[in-house]
Amino acid sequence: MTSLVPAAPEPEPVVYKEGELNRETLFDILTAEIAGHQKRFDLAQEKYLKQAELTGDPAVIRRAVRIAQYNKDQVALQKAADIWIKYEPDNLEPFEIMASILLHERQFEAAQPYIRKALTRQSQRILLLINAQAPRLPNDTAKGYLNEISELLRDNPERADLWMTSGLLQQKLARNDDALASFSKAIRYNPSNYDAYLRKADLQREMKRFDEALVTLKPVKKRAPRNKQVLLSEMQVLYAAERNKEAAAKGAKLIAQFPEDDQLQLYIALLALDHGQLEQSEELLKALQAQKERSDLNFYLGLIAEQRDQKETALAYYTATAEGNNIMQAYGRALALQTSIQRRDDVANAINNAIKRHPELAPDLYNLHADWLRTRGDKQGAINVLDKGLSTYSQNPTLVYARAMLRPPEEFSTTEKEFRLVLAQDPDNASALNALGYTLTIYTERYDEAFALLDRAIVLKPDDPAVIDSYGWILYKLGRYQEARQYLEKAFGILEDPEVGGHLVVVLIALEEHEAAQQLYNKLQAQFPDSSHLEEAKELLAS
Repeated sequence: MTSLVPAAPEPEPVVYKEGELNRETLFDILTAEIAGHQKRFDLAQEKYLKQAELTGDPAVIRRAVRIAQYNKDQVALQKAADIWIKYEPDNLEPFEIMASILLHERQFEAAQPYIRKALTRQSQRILLLINAQAPRLPNDTAKGYLNEISELLRDNPERADLWMTSGLLQQKLARNDDALASFSKAIRYNPSNYDAYLRKADLQREMKRFDEALVTLKPVKKRAPRNKQVLLSEMQVLYAAERNKEAAAKGAKLIAQFPEDDQLQLYIALLALDHGQLEQSEELLKALQAQKERSDLNFYLGLIAEQRDQKETALAYYTATAEGNNIMQAYGRALALQTSIQRRDDVANAINNAIKRHPELAPDLYNLHADWLRTRGDKQGAINVLDKGLSTYSQNPTLVYARAMLRPPEEFSTTEKEFRLVLAQDPDNASALNALGYTLTIYTERYDEAFALLDRAIVLKPDDPAVIDSYGWILYKLGRYQEARQYLEKAFGILEDPEVGGHLVVVLIALEEHEAAQQLYNKLQAQFPDSSHLEEAKELLAS
């Protein structure tokens, strides 16, 4: 039977007109606002981001940006800022946002056009970001940013903030005299910028121009006699100049000026420790400990005792470190003092007690114990400790990785599974990428797969000799001998290790450079006469 009810008409397609809110936009924005009141910020972000893209409305875009900032969602924030730039290209803020995100993610080249735009608009935020990132910038990127700053300085020679950034970039590029000149101009054009004085003095100290550094600090010290940073900088210069009594006197005076500042007293104590002034450091640490019960200070007292070769005292201090950020380091140093495998029971007791006191650190403590046993030749003991830890923390990546590294060749399939378990939890774990990639080159012919893993590892750790060695070795396996040689020579230049050297000998043989291969082998054989890593090289040279 045919229905007499007419079919509902198809809804008209939504048309977006500038300056108007259509039904879909209105519905999404109302949904987003209600979601925000219900703390469903993910839904609010989704709706506003969608409408920002569809409408190009500045108010909607700004709202999308603020929600993404509140959510700390960098991907959404980058997308929203990109939309904002499209519709409001003269607004400085989205350029600052994009530059900030890209700098934070170390995408320095991608950040450059946004930085250029922001700098032409006198963005203080971008200058501060460059200043913070300067020590970590690749040299090519630092040069690019410096060129941008130099162009701006040609038209704005009295901008102290630009001279400050110029100095930091020049310092990064080891152009120290130029950096000092830039800091001096920053001071000339803004005498109240204390940071410029401090940067200049610190650089002069690094250059061992101690008297000049003290002269640099003198006027700002006169203007701000209670400025802690300035007074501490003066102490650092005096210590570096080996004027230890003067430095200690300055430290005592500073503590007397700020008797309630525990962090200042600790910093001065550690400064004294760094420069070998053990008595002064110990006196300050014990005075601080007497005021407040702080077991974290035991770590530093342990360092002092260790430097005095007071082994048992150092052990007692290290194992009494029950708070702070140095607990693992304290136990690491405590175990390092137990040099003999005969002390295995003492070490086991110390670790067991530590696990009871710090269950949140248990996986790392198990791993520390296993590593102590492994480095003293007790591989089976290390395996037993790791198995014990894994019985409770079966998915812990630190323990899984350590256990995989100790498996014999016949357990390769399990080793691979364990490395992949680590990578499933942490895809950018360079150590696991390197270990799995290198293992594949040894036990399989899955070289393309190994290369993909090692190619990721070397991006993450380009200066790690173990990663460079593995990368060179997979290039050799792929028949790319010249490239392999470059990487292996670089790795061997960083670490003269028999395994790295053995790999390099094999590659030299593949390149038919037999004389160079023989010379390197002879050197390695003399240095490491019992190394099994030279066997393949030996056999190839004999054939």
